[in-house]
Amino acid sequence: MGTLTINGSTYSDLVTKSCELTEGACYLIEPIGSAPMEGAAQYEEQHVTYPGVDGKGIKRFGFRGRMISVEMGFLGIDKTKCETDKNTFHASITGLASFGIQIPGGTNRSYCRLHSASPIGWRQYGMYGQLLMVRYEFLQVRENS
Repeated sequence: MGTLTINGSTYSDLVTKSCELTEGACYLIEPIGSAPMEGAAQYEEQHVTYPGVDGKGIKRFGFRGRMISVEMGFLGIDKTKCETDKNTFHASITGLASFGIQIPGGTNRSYCRLHSASPIGWRQYGMYGQLLMVRYEFLQVRENS
């Protein structure tokens, strides 16, 4: 399906990762999870009305964000290996930094930050042993410049 790039690190999809017979981080695709996707750019607007004038006007402000959803899997022989890989991934996407994200086939989006991380759960996965699944929501806080 292509590679996902987050903060300069590339990740393959779960099927490719398991075909390569390697442990570590990958992004999920159907039927295990949802493929990475990004939302539309959001802009702030203010509705303005004037006495004696029918209807409303719109005052347009600037870019206010774009959501990017990624479901990641951490493959490991046991839960300890999965947790270690997850913690390594978390260290690279610290909440204090902004970084670039490029979903497979998409445009590189710079100035992204971690918005939320929600555990999906554990799954027994073939010869690897365990798959830890986590849903990440990133927010692009400024447009590419």
